Amino acid sequence: MDLFSKHQLLLILLVLFLSIPSTVAEEEVQVGRYSSVRPVPIAEQADVFQSISKIEFPDTVTTVGDAIRHVLDPEGYQIASGNKIAGEMKVLLDLQLPKTHRSLEPMSLKSILETLAGPVWFVVQDPVHRLVAFELCRENHSEETEE
Repeated sequence: MDLFSKHQLLLILLVLFLSIPSTVAEEEVQVGRYSSVRPVPIAEQADVFQSISKIEFPDTVTTVGDAIRHVLDPEGYQIASGNKIAGEMKVLLDLQLPKTHRSLEPMSLKSILETLAGPVWFVVQDPVHRLVAFELCRENHSEETEE
């Protein structure tokens, strides 16, 4: 190969290399002169139950049910109501909000709901209807009633 054809080959390879889009460019969108972001929802947007919040309940929130509604309303979720809830869940919702739960440090929405309900309850989500319910853990419930 002579010198001219080597330069042509290098030039062709350079043009091909520069014309191939990089995978980073496809996965990111430039939002500023020196910054770019991936065009996908963050974890909290994809699953609101992973969103982190610090909660201080106002004085008007007096029951566990009030507290759960206060937390769920901004996220577009509601407590399941009517014939969709068991009588046991109504007992939970009517309980007085413990003083230690009036202010909760930063944690996920799911952890907040679990904390408010207590360890004997499972949080049940209905993402289609954006409803939340609570089911009593049978093994924990039976251990407490035996004591």
